[in-house]
Amino acid sequence: MRETPVTRPRRGPRPLYSSPWAWLLPALAAAHVWAARHLPSSWVDRVYHGEIYPWILRTLGEACNHISWSLSGGIFLFGAIFFLFRFLGLLSTAFRRGFARRCLAASFRLLLVLSLLVHPFFLFWGYQYRATPLERRLGLEGIPARAAAARLFRRARILAARLREPGLDTRSGPLPSLSGEVRRALRELGLGVLPLPMRVKNPPIPGMLLLSGTLGITSPFTLEAHVEPSLHWADRPFLGAHELAHLGGVTGEGEANFVAWYALVTADHPLYRYCGWLGLLLHAPRPLPENLLSPRVAGDLRGILERRARGRIGWLAHFSWSVYDSYLKGQGLRKGIGDYGRLAGLAARYSVLHPEILR
Repeated sequence: MRETPVTRPRRGPRPLYSSPWAWLLPALAAAHVWAARHLPSSWVDRVYHGEIYPWILRTLGEACNHISWSLSGGIFLFGAIFFLFRFLGLLSTAFRRGFARRCLAASFRLLLVLSLLVHPFFLFWGYQYRATPLERRLGLEGIPARAAAARLFRRARILAARLREPGLDTRSGPLPSLSGEVRRALRELGLGVLPLPMRVKNPPIPGMLLLSGTLGITSPFTLEAHVEPSLHWADRPFLGAHELAHLGGVTGEGEANFVAWYALVTADHPLYRYCGWLGLLLHAPRPLPENLLSPRVAGDLRGILERRARGRIGWLAHFSWSVYDSYLKGQGLRKGIGDYGRLAGLAARYSVLHPEILR
């Protein structure tokens, strides 16, 4: 009687993470992050910001500018839906053999995707984090800001009240190009002459950004600026100028706020000037008592804060801002999300050197 030979169970394909070559992509991404953090500021200012980035912005930014809808938003929604279906498919196998191994393989594939995104992030925009700080470029170091800030906010209240006339809103007439105002501000501040996109886009779904407490966002992969369209009319110009300043190579949040403030308060149109001073009042170190503000200005500030809080999901906003705080600190901004508050100090120091801006 012949014996049936014993066959070994067939093995499946080796998981991707078991191959040493598969770890090459995460290793290259880590090396790129390390190299980017050690780039000399002089090289970033002179070569990257002066020569390489303008070409990227002209090529990629202008291409996306011809598309009225948000390309980055569409890519994000597609990726989110794809990830959701893959995640649900993985959960459906939770009670089958080898679930932990499949989870490990899926996590490694996600790591590979993130590793690939590191390179275009730095090449298209992220090297700007190594640029010379704005205080040094504008000669603001060493100027005391406390007394200047008190004078600045007193003047801001007066100028905002003077500019806030009845009927002043975004429907009061055609407005000059916000992109043009930011380009002018960057040129006057000595931060370069860049071909900024002509439009600030809306996110693909209105209210989507507000769910996480986000008001505007700049895509470093498609070089598109976005602002939530449901915000108060007096809030959108400052936020749009802030996002366009990011596209102008100003990465710090406080520095982008400063460029937005300068672009608006030095504009010719009274609505832009009003929104610039109102944006400064929103970034006061302490909430301003309403009895120090004119009724219309106080009403606009209340309206802005109410619109910003509308539709926010508390836990999602806390989570997203915690992640963003860690991201900013990882890029060298020690204050994290507290960097937004640098506007007051930068504007106060600048007003000492250029008192004509308060007239």
